[in-house]
Amino acid sequence: MTNVTLVMPRFKYAAGDFSLGLASIASYLKQSLKDVQVHAVDATFDPDMEHIAEQLRQHPADITGIFMDTLMYRDALAVARIAKKHSPFVIVGGPHPSILPETVISDDSVDAVCIGEGEQTFSELVSSRKEGKSLEGVKGLWFKSDGAVVKNERRMPIEDIDTLPLPDIEIFDVERYIANFIQLDSYSPNLRGMSVIVSRGCPFGCSYCQPVLDTIFGKRFRIRSPRKTVEDLKYLKQKYRLDGVYFQDDTLTVSRKWMAEFCALAVSERLDMVWACNTRADWGSMDLLPAMKRAGLVKIKFGIESICDRIRNGIYQKGIAKEQIYHLIDAATKEGIQVTGFFMLGAPGERLREILKTIRFAANSRLTEANFSVCVPLPKTSLHEMVKREGAVLSENYADYDYYHAVRPTVAQGDVSSKWLERLKKLAYLSFYFHPRRALHTLSIICGRTGFRKLLQKLKRF
Repeated sequence: MTNVTLVMPRFKYAAGDFSLGLASIASYLKQSLKDVQVHAVDATFDPDMEHIAEQLRQHPADITGIFMDTLMYRDALAVARIAKKHSPFVIVGGPHPSILPETVISDDSVDAVCIGEGEQTFSELVSSRKEGKSLEGVKGLWFKSDGAVVKNERRMPIEDIDTLPLPDIEIFDVERYIANFIQLDSYSPNLRGMSVIVSRGCPFGCSYCQPVLDTIFGKRFRIRSPRKTVEDLKYLKQKYRLDGVYFQDDTLTVSRKWMAEFCALAVSERLDMVWACNTRADWGSMDLLPAMKRAGLVKIKFGIESICDRIRNGIYQKGIAKEQIYHLIDAATKEGIQVTGFFMLGAPGERLREILKTIRFAANSRLTEANFSVCVPLPKTSLHEMVKREGAVLSENYADYDYYHAVRPTVAQGDVSSKWLERLKKLAYLSFYFHPRRALHTLSIICGRTGFRKLLQKLKRF
């Protein structure tokens, strides 16, 4: 029996969203290999390093896999050092090691780094270790051998993601996640819901994401078939008594054909679940909104980032006209569908008056919800490279790359200061949620059975 421990080192910003990447690796291991036991250690609701250390002591593993994004860099390496005391082999995967593997493999506690999608790479790693084979044939892997780092060739993305089993969320405390699910609370804070992901990749070129997404997932957008998606949702609904789901995919609406077929199946199969998804303002199939509403859509989310063309299209490279933003909000609202807008404050060189213009637009708009974050040029994105070219000083401390708070990883002449950005973000939330258009709705959510607890959860982030 091979014992595998998967660690989610989320010590900040607890959320009701599973690590679906780790859950997918767990289910793939169980499907592809015999005699493998998978255990998860999750810091999300127990963010104490001693608690995590005790869990790792109690469940010594043959292989320990640790998730890492840039925000978790420091905590993930701290967990790796603890894990190395109880496990002969420690591997780290996720967005950060996929784009900056050299910053992870250099740590003495890390034996290997998984680059890109992890299911097949992790499975082949476990199999090779179990059989005593060399790791040189495992694509998508960097590993240490006799003091040197061996860099295997990249692995091609999985072509048909229908072949992947449903993520094994049972490795986590499912009920605790459901209790903290917040993605649909503006619709109903008391419903039982969870997030799902049915696609991989993104065909768009926003500067704050690309080319990082292409590096991790490849350039081709892939999506689970409508039939398989509906079957999966029916299973989750029955097993966990769900009322709704949030499609966490970057852009669910890429394919008109897929969406039309999914909606038709959701109705004919009597899925009877509410759902939300992400889209773009230049989405060319808004005539599908009535069918999506009939299929259960209650909320649609999209990135606005800034109402100023110079910032939205010049710096963030979204390629979206202001009129398209207004049109999506109006079209969805007329169908009785809630709309959430994502905004980023403090783009490189963004002026105070431009930030205030965006805040005023959001507050006066017909949006139901708004999420305001601080613009952070994440490593290897086009935005990050642009800032470097312009001579800004970039922090080498990855803990500074925190888009929830205004600890800025860059210093550029003319930028609004971190202190002012934090104030502006608070102003944005107060202006938006206590605008006369939304004040009663905000208070009704807060006063609900779970609303106040979930509000505190959000405040820890924002």
